[in-house]
Amino acid sequence: MQSLFSDGGVALHTRSARYGRLGRGQLVVVPPVLVPRQKHHCVALPSYGVSLVLGCNGHVWVHAPAAPAAGAGGDERMEEDTAEGVPADESAAQIAPVGPDLRVSICRIAGAVRALAVMMASITPTALTEVADAALAWGVPPRDMSGPAFIDRLAQRHKEQLMDADE
Repeated sequence: MQSLFSDGGVALHTRSARYGRLGRGQLVVVPPVLVPRQKHHCVALPSYGVSLVLGCNGHVWVHAPAAPAAGAGGDERMEEDTAEGVPADESAAQIAPVGPDLRVSICRIAGAVRALAVMMASITPTALTEVADAALAWGVPPRDMSGPAFIDRLAQRHKEQLMDADE
């Protein structure tokens, strides 16, 4: 928090644009116990073209990765327009609309987060990729990934994998 105003307003400041306003994504809230502490809480899933913020408070933000600003150097600090809270030098590439394919990928990974939460399983990048890959292989649309049919099939697959590992 940078400063408080007499009318109750607050000026916020972050070290870099990476920690700024959230956009172009989907928030999924799960029980905090399902999100284990990790070395990096901001991760990318290149196979799906999405990025994640895995909050230890159970908030998982699945979003389109921000395009690097044109002419951005090593210094990521940005001046902010305090009236709007919008970075003054935000480029068109950073606020470009999310295309349909990327939107489906965001929904698929968000569906994987929800599926793992229903199963009370740890939410890690590896687990998310495995669940999303299974849904894609089985032809399950993102909207059905937290449904009972998909969860049962996923649990059966996990049980078979455990039995194969025991042999």
